[in-house]
Amino acid sequence: MSCNGEFDENKSVIIVEKTKTNGFTDLKIKTESIRIFNKEINGDCNENKTSKFSYKTLRFNKSVFK
Repeated sequence: MSCNGEFDENKSVIIVEKTKTNGFTDLKIKTESIRIFNKEINGDCNENKTSKFSYKTLRFNKSVFK
């Protein structure tokens, strides 16, 4: 059985900010991007993970959040 492979995973949450734009509360999207590398070494599955966080603020522009 081989465990070799690369996988990507993204997890996001919405954070309600204290600031407002055009009368609507700003929303911040926090995303964790995880990259997983699996490799079989001496019959064992070795897993390495790296992750990074990114943020995007959505503001209301009179018709939609952008």
